[in-house]
Amino acid sequence: MISVSGDGGLCQDFLQKPAVTSTIEQNLFKKGLTDNLLQRESESPMQDCPLFVSGNITIAFWSVLIPHVLAFLFEGATGFLEYTGIMAFGQLDGAYAFSTYLPLLNVLLRSVGLGLAASAANVLAHSFFRGLSSPLQTTFNLFIYLILGWALLSGPLLGLLPRHISNGLDGGLSSFRASHSTYLFLIGVTDLLTSLFSIFASYFLIFENRIILNASRHIFLASFAATFQIIAYFYIQAFNNNQRYLYDIQAINDPKDVIYISPLTGTALGTLFSQFVVSIWIMFLFTDITIFGIQHAGVLRFKCCKRPRTKPMRNLEDGQQSRPTQILKKLFLFFPQNYLTHSYVSCAILFINCTMNVAYDKENHQKILHNRLANLVYLRSYSIFSAVPVAIALSFRAVSMHTLRSGLYLRTRRLFIIALLHTVIIPPILCLFGLFFADSLIAIITPNMGMLWGESTSEEMALLLPVLQKAFKAAALSPIITGPYYLILLIYELEDKWLLSLLLSLGRIIVCTTSILCYGFLLGDSVDFLPSIFFGDVFASIVGVLYVVYYCSKYTHLASIEQARAQLESLDEQLNRYIKEDSYDANGKSKSDDGRSSDHGCNRYGHINFDHGSAFDTSSNMTGETRDI
Repeated sequence: MISVSGDGGLCQDFLQKPAVTSTIEQNLFKKGLTDNLLQRESESPMQDCPLFVSGNITIAFWSVLIPHVLAFLFEGATGFLEYTGIMAFGQLDGAYAFSTYLPLLNVLLRSVGLGLAASAANVLAHSFFRGLSSPLQTTFNLFIYLILGWALLSGPLLGLLPRHISNGLDGGLSSFRASHSTYLFLIGVTDLLTSLFSIFASYFLIFENRIILNASRHIFLASFAATFQIIAYFYIQAFNNNQRYLYDIQAINDPKDVIYISPLTGTALGTLFSQFVVSIWIMFLFTDITIFGIQHAGVLRFKCCKRPRTKPMRNLEDGQQSRPTQILKKLFLFFPQNYLTHSYVSCAILFINCTMNVAYDKENHQKILHNRLANLVYLRSYSIFSAVPVAIALSFRAVSMHTLRSGLYLRTRRLFIIALLHTVIIPPILCLFGLFFADSLIAIITPNMGMLWGESTSEEMALLLPVLQKAFKAAALSPIITGPYYLILLIYELEDKWLLSLLLSLGRIIVCTTSILCYGFLLGDSVDFLPSIFFGDVFASIVGVLYVVYYCSKYTHLASIEQARAQLESLDEQLNRYIKEDSYDANGKSKSDDGRSSDHGCNRYGHINFDHGSAFDTSSNMTGETRDI
């Protein structure tokens, strides 16, 4: 309920603000909300996209969602080419080794880079809300230092101790080759390039509203990786065949002199070359360079790769410049939940592999290796089926950053409902498609091993295919209801609720780990390990649905305040016009020098009282004020 009171035309009462602690809600009561919120400083390079702020909200959401979905699906599909190539060129031994190493590499390398990049993106989001540019350079530098430090720490471990790592992971079940150390070393270098020039650049492109450019980065990277891997597979296979031929004709007498290159090395080389090409392209986008006397201006406005020429902007709230320690604190606060989110499936599969070593007799190693390969199929399939809910959540964040920054809470509420409907309807349809066509899809992506490697391999594949199909169906089932979880997790980050997001991520992985232990030591069948990952997703989805109800109510509450604000601005304009007309006499002269300005104009909401009896109290539910970065 809104009441307007006046005494002689104007009232000197001050605004009776309720006790709210949410940063975005406090923005509603700041002075000058009708001013241009998008240009806090003339030097600020961060501007809102007109489509996101004033265009059709559904079209704005689709403009971000469609490129994301296409890029993620294409990237996930080309990931299966890596699996197919290793099976075709490296036989089943190479596939078993790949399925053993990949979860560990994701946990130690890729997930760390993704977690740090997501944490840095959170810092950039809060800088974007305040119109600050000074944290950009500091965040970029800290990210580089952290990634380089982790690469120097984990790289020697993977490169120098591959045999011990292999024995610890598979208990001596799969054959270890010396060339695997080369593969692990190359993957470490590749992951460093991925983190520095690909993952973090993706978040910058999202903030720049260059969605098509970011989708092109995904597609180009996947295409180059697939092309280079196929070329590397053929050259490695030709080299191995030549070594075998030289041994057959006794040109090489000692079998120890026969050089064998694992197809895993081809996988690493293909990925490394593709990352190198894309890294050069990204550097070309970010920086201002001169090539053969021709000047090229970087297309990105942030210019984070060079020192800004202007003085750093001051914090809008307390006038203090952002300090590196504050940004580093933010990075470490948001890193755990981002790391757990990106490494969840890989951690679960790594734990399953280790549990199988304990729970099964080593004489039944063939069955264990089959299930290892099934876990690899699950990991690749999960990335495809989870692409849609993840893309929906990222699209919501990309658009809502602009609507929340502009104080458009009614528009944010509509956007939240649209994203929720998409994440409830589209992923289940995709998952049902995967369940119905799992057998055909696995038969297509799995090469004809009998034709390539003989009858014995064909018999083993006949036992392996049903296991792979079961893993594919389990992967199709897992992300069917995880959409609300990803949506709520990104809202937590937007509102700086790092503790709640951490608890949600921890609960998800604790439930998953508990179910894995139950399956491993009670049920025994290793193929049935995979549904235990689904139980963790169910827990996260249930919590996500509960918070969906809360945020629907919250954005409805904020939208009502926004509507009241619009009505007050209209009334404010009418009163100021009346005061201006009344302050002049018939000859156009001012009645008094004091009447030129309006007290109401200086305190436009000074006479407004809000009755929040009909709305829920947000003082205890919302996060405290966002601390300055």
